[in-house]
Amino acid sequence: MSILIVDDTASQQLLLSAVLRSAGYSELLTAASAEQAFTRLSGDGPAGGGTAVDLILMDISMPDVDGIEACRQIKATAVWQDIPVIMVTASTDSEDLQAAFAAGALDYFTKTPKKSEMLARVRSALNLKHEMDGRKARERQLLDYVDQVGHVTAAAAAVEAQTFDPASLTGVAARSDALGQLARVFQRMVGEVYAREERLRQQVQELRIQIDEGNKAREVAEITETDYFRTLQEKARRLRAKE
Repeated sequence: MSILIVDDTASQQLLLSAVLRSAGYSELLTAASAEQAFTRLSGDGPAGGGTAVDLILMDISMPDVDGIEACRQIKATAVWQDIPVIMVTASTDSEDLQAAFAAGALDYFTKTPKKSEMLARVRSALNLKHEMDGRKARERQLLDYVDQVGHVTAAAAAVEAQTFDPASLTGVAARSDALGQLARVFQRMVGEVYAREERLRQQVQELRIQIDEGNKAREVAEITETDYFRTLQEKARRLRAKE
């Protein structure tokens, strides 16, 4: 679990880091200002991507951009908004705490916390983040499943319209679950149907050729067997004889 400590006082960074390390948290990042925190998170400010951080401990009172405004910007940035923020404050002024919670902070503790209290709040926040990540992963899996079911449904409609492309189910067929098995069976069955249709088309085409050849033969026979044609043959024979 990675924790980012944002505090403009070096001694406070060291204190929080020491408490966290004593509890086994070794992936610790520090920042002395909101801007440094944004850089730690993304490298190029609030609009950027994001270094993997599971929890932020944010000092409320900092120069330039204070912790409340920094929290507000973090929660307004899509790639960061799920990171829980615990505010670290020198006082428990109700207005500051209300503003912090309104900005999206999850919890708070004072700058001289009891070790057990601080670690309990950190564990609670990290457990919440873990649950949220798991829930989002399940939601993504469900959305992906629904999307791929849509591919199978569209494939069935394409078969009826005779526009089905087996490659359209390649992604679904790669799944190892029942949906993937259905897609593979569907591909195979449609492939067999298409192969039979192609053989039938070839047979029909060959039959048409045979019929056409038979019709032509009959037409030739009808001509060559007439008295007129025989007369022409006889005249041609006589002309060749005279030569």
